Amino acid sequence: MGTSDKKQVMAVFVGIEAGLFVPLCCLALYILLNLVNRTRLRTFNVFVLASKEIKLRIEDENDGSDDGDADDTWLRQAQAQHQQGEEAGSDKKGVLGYKFNSGTRRKLVTDLMAAQRLHFLSARLVYSSMKLAEALLYGNEDLGLSGSILVGNEHESLWFGQGCLRRDKTTCYAEGEGYFEETSYGLNRLINAFLDSAVSLARDNFVAQNLDAPTWQFMWTVGQEGGDLDDALLQNTKDFTQDGKKRMLTVSVFQILAILALLFISVFFWWYQLRPYMRFAKSESRRIAELLSQLPAEMAVEELVAEASSLDHDKEDKQAAKIRKQQEAVAWKEAQAAPGKEGGGLSIVVSSRHSKEGEAALIPAGAAGGHDKMGKYKAYHERMHRKHDTTNLDDTDDPTLWQNRSPRKVSFGPNTFNSPAI
Repeated sequence: MGTSDKKQVMAVFVGIEAGLFVPLCCLALYILLNLVNRTRLRTFNVFVLASKEIKLRIEDENDGSDDGDADDTWLRQAQAQHQQGEEAGSDKKGVLGYKFNSGTRRKLVTDLMAAQRLHFLSARLVYSSMKLAEALLYGNEDLGLSGSILVGNEHESLWFGQGCLRRDKTTCYAEGEGYFEETSYGLNRLINAFLDSAVSLARDNFVAQNLDAPTWQFMWTVGQEGGDLDDALLQNTKDFTQDGKKRMLTVSVFQILAILALLFISVFFWWYQLRPYMRFAKSESRRIAELLSQLPAEMAVEELVAEASSLDHDKEDKQAAKIRKQQEAVAWKEAQAAPGKEGGGLSIVVSSRHSKEGEAALIPAGAAGGHDKMGKYKAYHERMHRKHDTTNLDDTDDPTLWQNRSPRKVSFGPNTFNSPAI
């Protein structure tokens, strides 16, 4: 398989993953944001529900008082209340003193407990956030997180282990010489030392910023091609690439197995469900054809089957309704123009499959040939339902009346027309 084929296969898998895993990730992110929002609202509610005295004490602690007493704020308020009570008169003095000695002190103790609770919740929130951030980066067995920076034991030893970071181990520093302490205790320590050297070099005087500066010498030695930092970063990139390919291969294997399982289920359904049903339907059709072939010829089985197979029910109903309206209009005009004798008439009702009313052809009683047609229709209708023998035919039968017409759709209705008397 060439590179282009692999890219196409990977593109297909990425499309499937985008359609399946992206909504799941969005749902997980939505749940996480809801949890964070609940925690934030809980902390905000604690601050909002705290009494005014607590807020004043917190502000006073942040500003820093001269005497260093954290309780002078509520003491000043208590003294102000006590002075207001003394000015109100000697009659209310005892009552105010009672309130100060019981309710005020009880309220202050409650406020102190609320402040301690608030401090505990804030500290716990900060600690949990730091712990979660560290677990997301480096993993945590208690929280069930594997981490996003470290991708294996070898990668972890690269960052926090001991040993030389260069690919060519013969050029490593011996213990006690050169930059052994900075380059032999993991990539994490080497990067921190490199950043500290860069910051120190930037803060030095312009005169000290030269090629002979120790910080510059360290940065040049470990950062050049073939140095400790260069080889360690290349190994770090290689570990990330291998981990990404491994994860993609795992996902691809699962997707291929899922597709194969889907194909197996489809084949199983066709072989054990659809194939027997088609065989049974074929045999049943043959049996029905044999039964229909045994019916007498006058039942016009072939015409019935052909009409049923090419029947459009909606079109037939509309056509029957249209013909019925035309025939009613023609009959009304004939009745108005040449009314016959008083009496009844024959109503031939041609019904569709859905409508029992169908189309009505009105034959006036005085019209020529009305009784002959009625007799032909009636005799043919009786023979079809009684299944007479083919030799027992009526001489008055006219087959042209039933051309392209199913006998099952003909019924005789009541008289619906009375010509007015002359």
